Amino acid sequence: MGWREEFNQGRALVREAAARGRETPEAGPAAGPEAGQEESLRALLGEVAEIAEQSQARNAELETELTASREFAAALAVAMQSPGMKKLLAKEYSPDAHPKASEAEKAALNACMQNINVAYDLIERRAG
Repeated sequence: MGWREEFNQGRALVREAAARGRETPEAGPAAGPEAGQEESLRALLGEVAEIAEQSQARNAELETELTASREFAAALAVAMQSPGMKKLLAKEYSPDAHPKASEAEKAALNACMQNINVAYDLIERRAG
């Protein structure tokens, strides 16, 4: 008998038992694990439980980090929305404002301006 047939047979037994008002079917010769399998299954169940606990702990850590990141982003957005901040940043980091800058410096300034523009686009999208 293949795994699918065994699965379907077990499901049918559970449904029958539920219909009779019991939680599990009566143990028969083919209903329970074979000799020696029970200990192995319990060990596997213990491993799964340990992994589940570790996953829950990691999820809690990630939730804490996510909350901190959101608070950080919100604080930066408020600061960047201060009156005149966008003009101040553009004046400071625009390559056009530094005509004597080398090509490497202009490239770095251009990259900064691109990042500033992306940040303001994100702020506007969230506010809009």
